[in-house]
Order: sequence, then C-alpha cells, then structure tokens
Amino acid sequence: MNTASRIACNPLKTITSTAFLSLVLLFTPPAFSAMNGAEQKQAFEKGWQAMKNDKLDEAYNIWDKLSKNPNNSPELKRALENNLAVVLMRQKKYEQAQQRLDAALQADKQVARTLDNLNQIYAYQAQQAYKKVFEKTTVKQPKGELLFIELPGDVSVPKETSVAVVPETPAEQKPLSNALFEVTGLVEGWRQAWSSQDVDRYLSFYDPNEFQPKNGMSYRSWEKSRYRNVRNPKYIRIYLDDLKLTELDGGEQVRADFEQRYESDRFRDTIHKFLVWQKDGGDWKIIREEVVYANGD
Repeated sequence: MNTASRIACNPLKTITSTAFLSLVLLFTPPAFSAMNGAEQKQAFEKGWQAMKNDKLDEAYNIWDKLSKNPNNSPELKRALENNLAVVLMRQKKYEQAQQRLDAALQADKQVARTLDNLNQIYAYQAQQAYKKVFEKTTVKQPKGELLFIELPGDVSVPKETSVAVVPETPAEQKPLSNALFEVTGLVEGWRQAWSSQDVDRYLSFYDPNEFQPKNGMSYRSWEKSRYRNVRNPKYIRIYLDDLKLTELDGGEQVRADFEQRYESDRFRDTIHKFLVWQKDGGDWKIIREEVVYANGD
C-alpha cells in the first residue's frame, strides 16, 4: 500500500502542525488573571466571613484561589498562608497545615503568630507520643489564630500594609514588653540548645556569677555535672508547654513558668519548672532554676 492509500485509510492518524497547535491551545488551561486591589480585598474579606460562619471548605477555596494571584503583596501572601493553615488545623489536617506554615515562615514579618501556630502542631504531636507513656496527659487540639490584613480598595498596593492579629477569642491581649519578648526567645533558645546537646551554648544562658545551684553545689561543680548529663545520653528531647512570663523587681527580672517534658534513652519525666532571668550587661541570663513538682519514670 502506498503512502497516499495509507493516509486515505487512516485519516485520524494524520494531522497538520497548524491543527495540532490549535488543539494544544484549545486544551491549555488559561493563565490566572491578576486581581486588582478591589478584587483582592473582596476575596480576602469573603473568605474571612466564611470562616466566621464556620464554612471551612468555602474559606479555604476562596483563600487558596487568592493565594495564586501574582499581584499579592508580601503581607497578603503571609496572611493567606497562615490562614489557609488555620483552616487545615480546624479540619485536623495537621501535616498539610504544617507544610503551609513552614512555607509562611520563609517571610520575615508576621513570623511570631505563624511560629506560634506551628508550635501548637509540634506540641500536639509531642503530646500524642507522650500519651502512650503518661495515660493522664491531656492532649490539646491545636486551633491556630487567623491574621486579618486591611487591604486597599484600589489597584496599587502600598509597600507597607497594616496587619492585625485576630485572636480566636474576643478578649484583647496586651502586647509583650521588650523584656518579656526577649526572654520568650531566650527560653526557646535554651530549650533548643539542651535538646541538641550543645552544652556550651546551653551553659551560656546561665549567669556564672549569680546562678546558685541547689544543694550548696558550687557553680563549677554544677557546670561539670551538666556537661556529663547533657552530653552522655544518645539523644535528648525537651518539650515546653504553658509558658507564662512575669516581670519582677520593676522589670529587672523575668520569671518563666512552664511544664517541661524531658525524654532521653535513659530517662523521661514531666515537671513544672520556673527560671528567673536577670539582665547582665545587656544580656538576659538565668540566675535561678527551680523544680516545683516532678513526675519521673
């Protein structure tokens, strides 16, 4: 059979380049059309209203579509990633929420609220693991907090956009003082240094001149014992819950109260502890560490 005969017998197998290009264009999904300022504002507030009415799927779909808009300001991008994660948290889709929050943490603003939501997931995962060991442990479901951003109604988006953190409860929250804000970060740094068994960094949080170890032990003896106790285990995991900060002595000291859960290959326990921090030459250092009550294994 010659070429002409084959074409005649199989007309559907032959197609010109022009026709093929037409089919590709026909079945290629259209590009996302950019929203202007008014449309962004309308979409964001529509999603917010859906959340208020507990329409989680509707809110997610609205904000997810808005998040794909190429004209979003950095502030709006961060707020959307945070809020989409909150929707997933309310739906108990914690792994997906964690991915959203990890992405949101790439930004340098609004990080405090986003990090808090992410830590709720980490705490929930830790509590689930500990519940197998401590039967009386109460597992707290993470709920997350939304970010509301006031968008302009026109096309142009200013470089700086006002952002308000909206708590789940209507009660107003007072902003942290500089002292409380700084100590909050230091407590987390202290926990991380201990968990990573970085002894030098861990000890750097203590004031060698003011810290008084219990049982009359000298600081140098206590320091040597901490080197052994922190370095020797194969692994250490530290979890802190219910952190409460209180300014003392007119703001010269800060007391941090929390529940500490410790786990290593040798030992695990849950205790209530407090640390007293005092500023020394511009740096906050631990001058007192006390265990209020303990429940060890």
